[in-house]
Amino acid sequence: MKKILIITTIILLSNAAEAELRGYMVICLGEPSNDGRVCVYSPNDQPNYSFEMWIWCLPSENGLSAVQFAISYPDNVIQGDVTINPDCSLWIGSLAEGVSIVFDTCVWEDKYYWTHHQTLFVTDLNPSTIRIVEHPDAYPEPGVWFLNCIAIKESCRVSSGLYLNHCPFATQSASWGAIKSLYKK
Repeated sequence: MKKILIITTIILLSNAAEAELRGYMVICLGEPSNDGRVCVYSPNDQPNYSFEMWIWCLPSENGLSAVQFAISYPDNVIQGDVTINPDCSLWIGSLAEGVSIVFDTCVWEDKYYWTHHQTLFVTDLNPSTIRIVEHPDAYPEPGVWFLNCIAIKESCRVSSGLYLNHCPFATQSASWGAIKSLYKK
């Protein structure tokens, strides 16, 4: 209960204004990437495989002190162990239902900070996507929110997702393959 009151107080104080510059959240398999396009395939075309997912935040120019979001898991993914960044002093909720996190100190550097690391198990080869989505109970309204270091709540940009068993983006080899197929006789 005490954690809920602290986080609610922090967010209430942040309602003064919305910042123009926005931070960025991304799901990755390790180190973050700015394009946020990550595709995962079974290593041996076997229907059951596992991988490690990382959730990263890039602060805006105004820094980052707290974040609220949820993760949408498809039906063919089983959630495994979750590790929360030890630099987070408070957290409420779960990734699937919505989580609110407060960092120990405000982070100003222009680098990514991870919030969660999770082992996931894929149960079939059907195409699906894991996405960062709105926290349904975020205050004052559902959303993906950063609280920056000057106590202003910001909406943040979010990566397109983590694509399982498909890749909707043209890769160099896929693009070249499409071009070559035009000239086959």
